[in-house]
Amino acid sequence: MEHTLERAEPYEKKIYQRYIDRCAMFYVSSTAAVFLGAGIGVIVPLTAVDQIFPTEAKYPFNVEHEPIKTIIFVHQFIAVWQCFSTVCIGSFVGLFIWFSAARFEVLSHQFRMITNIYDITVCVRQHIKLLRYAQEVVIAFRSVLLTIMIICTWAIVASGLTIVSFMALCTSGLMEVYACAWPADYLKDTSTNVAQAIYESSWYNHDKIFQKNLNFILLRSQTPTTVSVSILPALSLQFYASVRKVTLKEVISVVKLSLFPIWSWPEPHNATKLKMFCVKLHHCLGIIVVISLQIPLMYGIINNLDEPTTLTKQVLMLSSVVHAMFNFIFHTVNYHHIQNVTFEMIQFYDLMKLHEEIVIQRYIDKCITFHGTSIFIFYWLTFTAIAVIPTLEHQPFPTSAEYPFDVSYQPLKAIIFIQQSIAGIMVAGQLCINVYMALLLWFTSARFEMLTEELKKVTNVYQLFECIKKHQKLLKYAKEVTICVRPFAFITICCSSVGLIVIFLLFISHQPVLLIVQFFGMSIIGISEVFMYTWPAEHLMYMSKYVAETAFHMLENNHLIKMWKCLQIIIMRSQKPVTISIPCLLPILSLNYFTSVRRLHCKLV
Repeated sequence: MEHTLERAEPYEKKIYQRYIDRCAMFYVSSTAAVFLGAGIGVIVPLTAVDQIFPTEAKYPFNVEHEPIKTIIFVHQFIAVWQCFSTVCIGSFVGLFIWFSAARFEVLSHQFRMITNIYDITVCVRQHIKLLRYAQEVVIAFRSVLLTIMIICTWAIVASGLTIVSFMALCTSGLMEVYACAWPADYLKDTSTNVAQAIYESSWYNHDKIFQKNLNFILLRSQTPTTVSVSILPALSLQFYASVRKVTLKEVISVVKLSLFPIWSWPEPHNATKLKMFCVKLHHCLGIIVVISLQIPLMYGIINNLDEPTTLTKQVLMLSSVVHAMFNFIFHTVNYHHIQNVTFEMIQFYDLMKLHEEIVIQRYIDKCITFHGTSIFIFYWLTFTAIAVIPTLEHQPFPTSAEYPFDVSYQPLKAIIFIQQSIAGIMVAGQLCINVYMALLLWFTSARFEMLTEELKKVTNVYQLFECIKKHQKLLKYAKEVTICVRPFAFITICCSSVGLIVIFLLFISHQPVLLIVQFFGMSIIGISEVFMYTWPAEHLMYMSKYVAETAFHMLENNHLIKMWKCLQIIIMRSQKPVTISIPCLLPILSLNYFTSVRRLHCKLV
């Protein structure tokens, strides 16, 4: 870097100066803020009456006599100063990334001024050297960047717990990440701008050899220079803002991971008999585990009929455990249907075309926040119940289950605690089945939308025949999806309704406000579970009917009798939409049904 700056031409120095003018204020201010924070961090704690050192570290021996007191003070002062100095390494990394970006801009300027084959040869050599230099910068600092990301993320999350008192620490963490993300984003842009500079040159006035050399650089510049570690996406302002498109493959991976504790993601069709036996054995053990929690919960309900708070907790837990048990049973009964629709979805993703990918991405952007938050809440509540609630509420186990025998001695106490914890994790996994079923419903809706778009582009009878074949296959697929979804939707609505009714009854019993707020959150989760089915089911019903509307509009523009007959058949078939229902048990799932369920709960209260 120093060698390049010493030999820089005047126009190169202007470009470098422009970069300095752009970044100097931010990096100088952040560096000054770091060292100011170091000084404040050392001096301010000493003003406290009961603190004699810069930090709150404690020692297992007396530190109030000399020279131990002075030695520890100097040691902590140096350690604090070094820690704050290390924060400035983000500015150091940013310097090298900005310099690489500036060199790419210099090279783009040179490409715009080339006039002969010798100039382009020199530029090609500089481009190759610059790519190697940029790659070396990435290799040298990516481990440092990974450390910065991990530490700053941890600091921001920890600061978020007490955001008012630690606002400065949170801001510092964000600034340190930004100090690296800003130049990395600019490096990515300037490395691809070389291709734009080549295209803007007068390449069309030169011979074929000249154009071939330019073509080589154009192809190479299509891949930007990015700063990334294998386990993280490329560092950029988009990454800094955590705004990134989530692909269908990533959605499938997250759902598959959420179902890992209950082993409910279907195995491939060619899975061995031993593996399938292990799956069935795991499901049987899961049923035994949740049933072993149901019995003490029912015993506790009988004993606490006159204590509404404890009774409500036990009923809610019992409904969740019953929900998990029936999910295990339904999954076993419908395993082959679930396996077929799941792997057809994966196969479709592998062969997906660009216009289909756009439709799928639109659906993902619409639903990712709600369903992703639901998965997080399910597992967060479970681990909170296992790790936090026994301590806060002074109870020996994660749940309020009661036993007709003494459970205070070991190892029985530890066995029951582990059994309840495993049951809780399995319940969380079974609740994630709702997200899994919603994924299948949304995917089916997306395929109907893709079909309507293809139908709009039909110009002859042969293309129409292809759309009819796709429509027939899609209707069979949608029917199989509804077979998979409806038992899970039915048990979800039943268990959620029981829980909501019990919670609303508690609301009218004049309980403390804090308790009402706690159970109000649980009622929102129950309503969200029902909404998790009604929302995609409503959309699927609409999209399956929209095929008929599209075919009807095509009648205006097509005058061939054969096409008219085919379109009329599509219209007639699409009059019956794809719905999720069980005769005599579950009406058609839709947003109207969702609102009727809420109104029914309010009337019961």
